[in-house]
Amino acid sequence: MITSEYVKPKLADEKRIESQEAVVGLTPRTIRVQGSDAELYESEENSHLVWPVEDGLYWLYGPVEGEILLRIA
Repeated sequence: MITSEYVKPKLADEKRIESQEAVVGLTPRTIRVQGSDAELYESEENSHLVWPVEDGLYWLYGPVEGEILLRIA
């Protein structure tokens, strides 16, 4: 199951903290998604993709390769 989350700007900082807690110990790879810098975190079990947009923050994650999350984004 792939999970997609979106929050409005006023909750973006809180969601950013939550996403960072989920990827402790993983090194991000910086990529571009929809014209914004995004962070892609990958482990053997899961991938996380987090990127800000003008109207909030997106976070995709699940037990798939990062490339799949990039295609969805």
